[in-house]
Amino acid sequence: MNGEGSISDIGIKATEMDQITITYKEGADYKRILKNLASVATSPVRQDIVETSESYWSKYSAVTNGAFKIKSYDKSQGTFELTRNVGYHQDPHTKDYDNKVRPGMLYGEFTFPGSDISVSYEDIENKVAFIMSEATLEDRAEYKKKAKTAEHTSTYTYVFNTSHPLFADANVRLALSAVIDRNAIIDAITFGKAADGLIPDVSGGAKDELISSGKNEQKAREYLAAADQSVVNANKAFTLTIDSDEQSEKIAEIVKAAWESLGFTVTVKVAQPVESEVSDGNIFDSGIQYLIKNASYGKFDYDVIAVDWQTYSTDAFAGLAALTSGFNGMGKNEYSGDISLGQPDYSVARKNIAAWSDEAYDALIAAALSCEKKKERAAKLAEAEEYLISKMPVCPLVFNENFVFVGSKISKLKFNGLGNLNLTNVKLSGYTKYYKPEESDEE
Repeated sequence: MNGEGSISDIGIKATEMDQITITYKEGADYKRILKNLASVATSPVRQDIVETSESYWSKYSAVTNGAFKIKSYDKSQGTFELTRNVGYHQDPHTKDYDNKVRPGMLYGEFTFPGSDISVSYEDIENKVAFIMSEATLEDRAEYKKKAKTAEHTSTYTYVFNTSHPLFADANVRLALSAVIDRNAIIDAITFGKAADGLIPDVSGGAKDELISSGKNEQKAREYLAAADQSVVNANKAFTLTIDSDEQSEKIAEIVKAAWESLGFTVTVKVAQPVESEVSDGNIFDSGIQYLIKNASYGKFDYDVIAVDWQTYSTDAFAGLAALTSGFNGMGKNEYSGDISLGQPDYSVARKNIAAWSDEAYDALIAAALSCEKKKERAAKLAEAEEYLISKMPVCPLVFNENFVFVGSKISKLKFNGLGNLNLTNVKLSGYTKYYKPEESDEE
């Protein structure tokens, strides 16, 4: 609606306390709608929270109705504590909760810029920690066989800013992809698979000439020789922007060496978190996400940027459509000064984060959208991905793999279909030895 519609125009309203009614046009594919609603991006938010928060409501005023709620949060120490949400799935006035609700308390530690917190596998063995969903590269390699893993619906990807003269040429982009040794990356980070496309399991086969697991320097030089040499020679130096974590830095180290073997000079930049003031203190946003948001408004502050290409769905359409001209989810807008002012210009289409536009690719995605049968849609999406990789506006590196180290006292921990941890039925044997629940004022 380009920001011009009202809430009533959307066709969604809360008809009861725990019910949302969606009205759609005759002939709409309701099964596809339900599938899209499974995405975290479509989670409903309380209207009073949205309307009463002055700014950044989605970042610090989220209200949830799950089994846990925040009991304490200490940003300076990097710790948080979740306690059971009293009355979850039952009458909130019930007194005897122990017979109806599992006793529950989660205590977590997390890392952030400036944090000196460090959790190792020894903490799991010594029962200081019970679940560890991140680890140093050293611990990953040493304790790989003890980790529980699951394929994740995301791909670690380098995105080229195709408005940059060097990356406007597909031959340059293909050369930079071909020279990367994806197997070496997997060896360095332990968990994951060498990417053979943008979306896991879409095409069903490796693209030997376009994405090889190992380094193909000969092919890379052939691509580079086919590029406009005057442009290449005038743009030998460029930047690679990454997130501030050990894995990103290690991957950048490997890729930088590969790209510099072709004669380029690569400067690795770490995107520092962006601090924002809110009513109850300051919050830190991902520097990568901040740059991506600016790019969607047409302000590109990177040459190449590292992105976890998240799909949030088992349907490849959303992940592939993000690189179209019209289905990229950006609507119509244009960067004009400070994007936080909320004064968009709806005169032009907002760009995808690669600033890439290709009519043939747009047509393939549009054709996939119109397919009524699942198999036809999948085939068309596979064709679209093959075409996308032949142009390489983005350079997929790793099909991400979620991993977790679990203590011997933990049971019933699972991954869901998207590769994320499911803690619903997790049990800690003898939990009272490690934590004695406090009396709740709400009982």
